[in-house]
Amino acid sequence: MNHGSRKPLIERISRRSDSILEAFEGKTVSILGGSGFIGSWISEVFRYQIEQGLRCNVKVLSRSGSLTTQIDLGNRSNYFKSFKVDLSGEIPDEIRDSDYFLIAATASSPSHGGNDGKMIERTTKGIVAYLEELAVTPLSKDKKLVHLSSGAVHRIHGVAKSKYPEDDDVSRHSRNPYIQAKIDLEMASRKLQSGNSGWRVSNPRIFTLYGPGLATDAHFAIGNFVASGIRKQNIEIHGNPETVRSYLHIADLTVAILKLLANPVYSPINLGSSIPIRMSNLAESVAAHFPASRVIQRDNSSSPSYYVPETNTAVNYLGQIESIDFSEGIQDWIEWLEKYQSE
Repeated sequence: MNHGSRKPLIERISRRSDSILEAFEGKTVSILGGSGFIGSWISEVFRYQIEQGLRCNVKVLSRSGSLTTQIDLGNRSNYFKSFKVDLSGEIPDEIRDSDYFLIAATASSPSHGGNDGKMIERTTKGIVAYLEELAVTPLSKDKKLVHLSSGAVHRIHGVAKSKYPEDDDVSRHSRNPYIQAKIDLEMASRKLQSGNSGWRVSNPRIFTLYGPGLATDAHFAIGNFVASGIRKQNIEIHGNPETVRSYLHIADLTVAILKLLANPVYSPINLGSSIPIRMSNLAESVAAHFPASRVIQRDNSSSPSYYVPETNTAVNYLGQIESIDFSEGIQDWIEWLEKYQSE
């Protein structure tokens, strides 16, 4: 892969984040799960900004120990350090004194272990234990932490008929290891702030995403649709075509997370697109980019589901969330994938 293939988008994100990133000047940021889909975008923005002159020490923890893309930092590489760490075990002591913590370590796709429930459970227990340690560690300075939660923690997940409100009506237990991990980490993060006024914590609930880096061979319908189109295959809807989702571009999410990391808000907040789209319309929208593909309905036996967030609190606190036109975002993603697959 050409390591510069993400750079134009990184530059766009960085231009939108310039004033935000000033908050990190002279600070240390630790990213747990820095090689995952979301974590890698946050990591790469910091890489780029350091390359441009930001003095910020960034420590990235991941199972791989490296990022999927690299921006050459030259003699600034000492500002960026990657750790190969099993987060279910001991977390390096040297991140303890960080000013900012981002937890993005819950796998959600097979390529990052998302089909390994035991692995997710072990990793979550390790991070929860670490947060419990931090909660009783005396502070010499204020600290900020953002844990990337999920809209799936809402109690109405799976039965909602309208937009998910930004409230605290969340589940406490789930049979799904991914959802349970998000619940456990939310609760542990909240305890961290409630037990120590020096911490500022946020648990944004992330909804459905799209864009470069999202798996196209996992359970994400939009990724499957795009992958089929690139292969010049028909785009197949598996499930009820009346199912409703909404899609936020990864670049828009990255900017929102950086704003939140710089200044966390404790109140419930959803990060996603508030514009609903039926699965049938989504398939047609993607197919419009692929003349050789047509939409086929394979199964209509399941009940339709609804997964769209209210984002009023997010917009009031962070400003406009959505800035990328959906059709343009899809086209850019297609071009990115075609470039990625040809190298």
